[in-house]
Amino acid sequence: ENVSLQTIRRWLKGNPRKAQALMNKNRSYVFFRETEKQRLHDPLRNLGPVGASGVQLTPERSVAIDRKYYSMGTPIWIQTRYPETKKPLNRLFIAQDTGGAIIGPVRGDLFWGAGPRARRIAGQMKEPGQLFVLLPRPSS
Repeated sequence: ENVSLQTIRRWLKGNPRKAQALMNKNRSYVFFRETEKQRLHDPLRNLGPVGASGVQLTPERSVAIDRKYYSMGTPIWIQTRYPETKKPLNRLFIAQDTGGAIIGPVRGDLFWGAGPRARRIAGQMKEPGQLFVLLPRPSS
């Protein structure tokens, strides 16, 4: 219950040998690779890492999903709360990434962005929520 990104990072820094072995073993370990496009970063566009969909992730608008259930590019309305303030978070996200720990139809991982604020929020995010998959009506 008390595990967060912050507590995990403290443990990793305090146990470097065990940390490397764990990261090599754990399929859920998340990493991003910086690209040339990001190094030429335009602060007005706030470019994120490239997700499994092949496009750059948008902070607070991209969600990782399980491809067995959803296609990349699927619009998903998410209702949850911000972990720090508990204020409602109700908005449209786009399925643009996947991950080893995102398994099943009711799991998603919100991309919060980069930097201290995003790291803090992502590290604390354990809020329950609802996913509403938006699909076109069948033609009649």
